[in-house]
Amino acid sequence: DQLTACKRMLDSSERGWKEERETMRDEMKRLEARYTQAKDIVAKAAEEKETRDVDHKARVKEYSAMMSEVTGLKEENQELRVRVEHLAGQEVKLSKEAKEAGSESRRLAAELAASEERIAQSEDTYENMLKIVKVKSKENDELRVKMEEMLAHSPSQSPAV
Repeated sequence: DQLTACKRMLDSSERGWKEERETMRDEMKRLEARYTQAKDIVAKAAEEKETRDVDHKARVKEYSAMMSEVTGLKEENQELRVRVEHLAGQEVKLSKEAKEAGSESRRLAAELAASEERIAQSEDTYENMLKIVKVKSKENDELRVKMEEMLAHSPSQSPAV
């Protein structure tokens, strides 16, 4: 009896152990399936991360190139700003010189007008004097003719007159 009881206990224990072993095998298969699934997810995530890293590196490179371009444009802008300021200074200087030249030009035009007026007055004076000289010359010629006539008719003509 004791042997039968032991045998039954052993059989029961063996069945329990086999069931437990089966349960463990099933659990192991489920875990292996989950592990494979997790491994696939990790591989897919690693692949996506690599793709994102490549994209990120490309964006960083693109951003770096844009920043270099922006830096170049800022430098060019600064150079242009300096040139504009220089040109503005030149414009002010030229404007001042133009005003001075305009003033000088007006002064010279006034002097020229005054000089032309004096020349015109001198020409008028010269013409008047020329008329007077002609009149006086004519009067002198007439007087000379009268004197010669008077001398020719005069009774006492002396050679030493």
